[in-house]
Amino acid sequence: MPFARLKRENIALKEQNKEQGKIIESFKNVSEQVAIENLNKFRLTGKASATPPPPVNTTISDSALLAQILPTPPAQGGIEFELMIRHSIAYPALIVLGIPGVDSASSHPPCSTPSQHRSLHIYWTRTAVTDQLAATLLSQYLQTDHPIVGLFDANLFVTDLVDCRKRFCSPLLVCALLCWACHAHTTIDRESASLAETFFSEAKALWEQNRTLDTLPTVAAAQLLSLVSIYNGNDGGLPYITEGIAMAKRMDLFRGSGYDAFTQESKKETDEIAMARAHTAWGVFNCVTMRSFLCQTDEFAIGIAPTVNIPGSNSCLRSAELFGVDSPSHVLPDYMGRTFPALCQFWALTSDWIAIYYREDPSPVCTRISVDFAEHTFQKLLAWSDSLHVMLARGPQSTHHAVILHIWYHVSILQIFRPFMRFPAQALGEATSTADYLSPEAKFTASLHQLKHLTVMFRSSYQCAGFTAFWHVALLYVGNAALEDSRDPQWRQYLDICVGGYADLYGAFRVAGGIAKSLLSLAVYRGLITMVEAQALLSSVHANGTHHISVEHITTTFVVDLNTAVSDRGAALLEQLADNFDGLAIFEEFTSAADFLET
Repeated sequence: MPFARLKRENIALKEQNKEQGKIIESFKNVSEQVAIENLNKFRLTGKASATPPPPVNTTISDSALLAQILPTPPAQGGIEFELMIRHSIAYPALIVLGIPGVDSASSHPPCSTPSQHRSLHIYWTRTAVTDQLAATLLSQYLQTDHPIVGLFDANLFVTDLVDCRKRFCSPLLVCALLCWACHAHTTIDRESASLAETFFSEAKALWEQNRTLDTLPTVAAAQLLSLVSIYNGNDGGLPYITEGIAMAKRMDLFRGSGYDAFTQESKKETDEIAMARAHTAWGVFNCVTMRSFLCQTDEFAIGIAPTVNIPGSNSCLRSAELFGVDSPSHVLPDYMGRTFPALCQFWALTSDWIAIYYREDPSPVCTRISVDFAEHTFQKLLAWSDSLHVMLARGPQSTHHAVILHIWYHVSILQIFRPFMRFPAQALGEATSTADYLSPEAKFTASLHQLKHLTVMFRSSYQCAGFTAFWHVALLYVGNAALEDSRDPQWRQYLDICVGGYADLYGAFRVAGGIAKSLLSLAVYRGLITMVEAQALLSSVHANGTHHISVEHITTTFVVDLNTAVSDRGAALLEQLADNFDGLAIFEEFTSAADFLET
């Protein structure tokens, strides 16, 4: 018997040596990057394969995917066909737009740095930063994210910044803005990561000094600090979001009446102050509603949209296109295009249904919302999209922020109809006919097709895809769709694109790595990929964030598992799913060790 045992062990050793030989050859015959990935996988699992792990950034061309999203036109007479014909701004026919390649500057050139910024003298901060770098950071923020969040009037802010006045600018606002901009700039210059931490430390100290001073710059700074905290996985933006909202309400920003520290003497607002108040009111409202959408909670919801005029409001409408109607009292900078006023209108519409879908209620949303309500909300969004200016329609020269507007539009449609996709039995009970029941699915699918197209196109065409956080919702929703429909022959390609998109963003924002980890956790749990594959993909994501001080626990209330959230929001949160991934990894190690002992 001992001889038989030795023979078995000898055979096992030979097989082990053969496998190790394959591993060594795998390191020799592949690129350095793949060899490093294989080595990381071997360190994590004790196993390695001669076959390289699937790449995060799939080699299937994005233009090929764009062409295959809708390989044949929808059936004439079907809902998707009707949407394309009657509502072409929101549902254009899905044709290949012509992706310019990796360097897309010729198609979507960045705005030039305004000459006013070049003469900037940074005396607003104690953090060591050159005028040139500060101007670069400021311009990058104004060009990339300000058209989306619009927390202050840019013209008034820059004028006071350069003239060293503190009506529409403050050291706190400057530090908060430069901190957010540094995170984005980290994808270009890794040294900006440490600078961001320094700005954040200074901003926190200034916040403690200014948190009781009700001023417009402080309200705007509170939301920027909240965004920094949220997207770097620090406590979901608390306490800045709550105290900033309370301050805005004390200043009566959302109702348009009242006055702040600038108008206490005369109690009569000047045109400049009126413009500044409107910008901050709508910017705060938009940011808070966006957070409610992502976290699926009305915990911080403002409720009623501001009653003050939307900055540049008429410029985003078709009436401005046809009749030249504009908003001469509040003209926005050219680099903002017409997107911000359109987003204000969009978030006002969205806040209405969010308040009903995500109110604090133990019963699942699918038991509280009728198909009729979802259809009514959808029709309001359709009518609004039809009223938009032609320059907000999608095309080869669309600005990145206009495309982000379309992304949010379609994820909103998906979320409106999701309860009736997840629980068809309940939805059917609510409907008046089989045709009514099928309608949500067709509209959901039509918006999903649009969103897939937008996702691939945005990542391929816009350089800012790696450093603007506000488009990541497309990656989240398309990633979920890929995991929900593994029968789609392209599900893996879409998953890789979404994980790759989060890998790009992880260079700027820690939370992107947490979302990627959560999506991979779902993929492993559902048996779609192995833990070894998931760990290799996650290692590739983390490779973009070696400059982060910490890659460990991320605290945020982002919802990642969208379908589960319909009935159990707690189980769908990023933190829960990330913990699940770690648990699955430990279980994998345990079972691998058990298998080894059995042999």
